[in-house]
Amino acid sequence: MRTQGPTNDGPTCETDRQDVALEIVRREAVRSGRTVRGVLSLIRLSEPPTPQERLLLAALHTLRSPHAIMPHPCKTMEEWRERYTSEAR
Repeated sequence: MRTQGPTNDGPTCETDRQDVALEIVRREAVRSGRTVRGVLSLIRLSEPPTPQERLLLAALHTLRSPHAIMPHPCKTMEEWRERYTSEAR
């Protein structure tokens, strides 16, 4: 006797995940004015990452897309040094 519905662990399920991930990337490209390729290759993360950034990162992971993670830009070079180097200390 079955108590749960059928599972979709086959190729269709993986294809569905990739379709959803690609749609997330496409919407980010439209929102940010960047190309889909640009969104696939570089993601900017806040500290801490916003829910939208976390969703995009999960989509890139699902697509197995190589990408660079870049922190949001700092206002001054001194702010960058404080955050990312040991020179300021």
